[in-house]
Amino acid sequence: MESKCDSKDIALKSFFLGPMAENGDFVTAWLNEILASWIHWRRELNPEDGRAISEEDKNVTEFMEKRSIFHDAMLELNQRYESEISTHSPRYMGHMLSEISLPAIMGHWIALLHNPNNVASEVSRVGIQIEKEAIEDLVKMVGWSPKEAMGHFTSGGSVANFEALFRAREWFKKRHTEKEGVVLVPRNRHYSWFKACKLMGIEESSLWQIDLDHEGKLDPADLERKLAQLEIQGKRAMIVVSVMGTTELGSLDPVHEVNRVLKKYSNSNETPWHHVDAAYGGFFCSIQPKAEEVEFSELKKVMEGLSAVQSMTLDPHKLAYVPYSCGAFICREKPHYYATQTAAPYLENTTEVDRGVFTLEGSRSATGPSATWLSARVMGFHADGLGRVLKKTVSSQKEFESEIKLKVPDAYVLDVGMTNILGLVIAKKGEPLSVTNQRTKALYQAFSPQARGPFIVSKTILKKADYGKFIQTVSSEWSSVLDQEELYVLRLCLMNPFLMSKEMNGKFFHEFCVEIKKAAQLS
Repeated sequence: MESKCDSKDIALKSFFLGPMAENGDFVTAWLNEILASWIHWRRELNPEDGRAISEEDKNVTEFMEKRSIFHDAMLELNQRYESEISTHSPRYMGHMLSEISLPAIMGHWIALLHNPNNVASEVSRVGIQIEKEAIEDLVKMVGWSPKEAMGHFTSGGSVANFEALFRAREWFKKRHTEKEGVVLVPRNRHYSWFKACKLMGIEESSLWQIDLDHEGKLDPADLERKLAQLEIQGKRAMIVVSVMGTTELGSLDPVHEVNRVLKKYSNSNETPWHHVDAAYGGFFCSIQPKAEEVEFSELKKVMEGLSAVQSMTLDPHKLAYVPYSCGAFICREKPHYYATQTAAPYLENTTEVDRGVFTLEGSRSATGPSATWLSARVMGFHADGLGRVLKKTVSSQKEFESEIKLKVPDAYVLDVGMTNILGLVIAKKGEPLSVTNQRTKALYQAFSPQARGPFIVSKTILKKADYGKFIQTVSSEWSSVLDQEELYVLRLCLMNPFLMSKEMNGKFFHEFCVEIKKAAQLS
């Protein structure tokens, strides 16, 4: 019987375990192969040293009792985790996590068994080289030169953002001793920027927020106004942040337009440090959009803008399908990466190899780099690999949007352009925003992890102070009376690679529409 899926899509299925663990046979065999190799490696390393645990030791009563306790506790932990939220399922549409890929699992596990510390090559002979090569894979994906760029892996996007601000501040202080530096972030920023400023002692008065336009994206015109205001006050931008894949709705700020504005305010051919927080959306670069793909024209413009920014945050543990926790910080040019360093007296460091003197974190695992490295080698961060998977997720969002609009009365999907996140509000014509928000909160409860229903979604709150123009635009569709200062939105992250699989029995989009109509008591 001929398969229903395209053969290139079928090939990508080899990179995931599958919702029903369909690839469990070879995964089990390969994990056992890795484990056997690790055990053999340890047995063959310095065999002349002799054994520390004899067969007689294993038969001692106390030894056997402890092993039995260990086994029971292990099974208890394993059983408890079987009650964990099933984020691998296509029915999970909650936060920015989903199925993890098999190359990422294998890479993570191999590094975990060997447990190197990527603080320095003294304690990580292989892991630190794998990290270097994995960073090069990320750098090439975003269109930068591996010879010029530099970066390292972090525990996540928040720390990567800290790294950017830490360097931007040092870079600024060395060049503008006479001026006060101001941090400029858009109102759709991640909350980690507030943390970063507090951590580094940057006063609230030195954190300026750029207004958003009617699409909920950074408004270049307001950025220009803010920069002009800084000049009048005798201040200067320490760093300007734009977002590639907002936490709320996955939208893309106009990075290319930000560059245009910053160029106007350059000083001695040096523009303010421009950092792109691409923790979520950075991996869309793997789509490598072609000129004729008009649906990705926005992405193409943003990617062109990346050629002039100073640094980026990426999170492989989101759209690269890598296990937690795994973030990355990269700089387009080495001088920006080397802006600051702190050496430890007990570590021998080589600038070109070791990252420890440049990272905010000291000890760092090699699991994230190894998971990313193997994913890049096997799946590939290009149009026929990860890019093909992510294209499918964007298609899922568009198909889901069409189904909802067709089958769910009074449903409004928030349009933010190219994304695989779907923002949903159910509202009746002319009703007050407070009533709409109450309905959204009730729907979230019905589809929250605690409800244990057929689907899991998340919610987000768009505050008028941040998203005023956007709220005005979307709420006008149902002629809402704006009696509250915020809009509650159901948030569906459509990251799962099997959402539109033709072979599965479940018709997830149709079933979701049925369930949400029932929960909202719509006819």
